[in-house]
Amino acid sequence: MKLECIIIDDHHLFNEGLALILKQSETFLVLEQIYDSRQAYVKCTQNKADLILIDYNMPYLNGLEVVKQLRSLTYSPKIVIISTYADHREIEQFEELGVNGYFSKTTHPICW
Repeated sequence: MKLECIIIDDHHLFNEGLALILKQSETFLVLEQIYDSRQAYVKCTQNKADLILIDYNMPYLNGLEVVKQLRSLTYSPKIVIISTYADHREIEQFEELGVNGYFSKTTHPICW
């Protein structure tokens, strides 16, 4: 059984590229790709994924704001922040919100 996931990232190229990598994997099933952070809560309510991958730096709502919204869901998905950069203070904020992980956008796809 595949791990159902949702990708939330406003950069279409990255979002599509990550989805392609995950779709080629035997481990993941991409349920939804979200490009506008304002739609994240509603779409995550409609598609109850096991894993939600969220870009940290997005217009409208940043990744931390999205995580705060998602913590009120009636189910408890694993949440992983993806970002090009994050300093120590930001990573501490992720931990305070109960984020399950963080990875850099510079991570090589072979790691998946």
